[in-house]
Amino acid sequence: MRFRRSLLRDAAYEGLPYKLRRQLHGAVATRMERELAQPEEEADLLSLHFLVAGEHRAAWRYATIAAKNAQDDFAFVEAARMYARALEAGRRLHDVPQRELASVHESLADCWYRVGEFPKAVDGYSGAADRAERPAAGFGTPAQALQAGGEARPLRAGAALGRACGQGGRRPQRR
Repeated sequence: MRFRRSLLRDAAYEGLPYKLRRQLHGAVATRMERELAQPEEEADLLSLHFLVAGEHRAAWRYATIAAKNAQDDFAFVEAARMYARALEAGRRLHDVPQRELASVHESLADCWYRVGEFPKAVDGYSGAADRAERPAAGFGTPAQALQAGGEARPLRAGAALGRACGQGGRRPQRR
């Protein structure tokens, strides 16, 4: 079904019970995944439908694929949106290793850093640092932190970006 007017579509959607919405999103996602020759090419849509359907494993998978694709295309804001979606799904999965969550937080922060959204980048690096396996000393500049690499990169980059944003290397206060 297609709507000519987005206002009518939105009103019809808002009128649906949440349980029915979840079922419909699940049915759409399952059908798309089954019928597409390359479902990874529609990873952004699949991640959305699976997330709303409550199928967090599939949402995690497709959101990370969509984020990497967007990042490869230098669409950093879109990539950040997809990494955020992946994290939303990943938080609901208890078997996702902390290292993978840290990597997604770091990639999210990298995207925000590349578009000059430094406070959001600090939040991402802080999220990665919270999940890091080994602590490390911070570097002096964000560029040095981003070039550091290795497992401890989120800690280095988070501290450097925190200083660059006037946070003194501390975790930023949420407002």
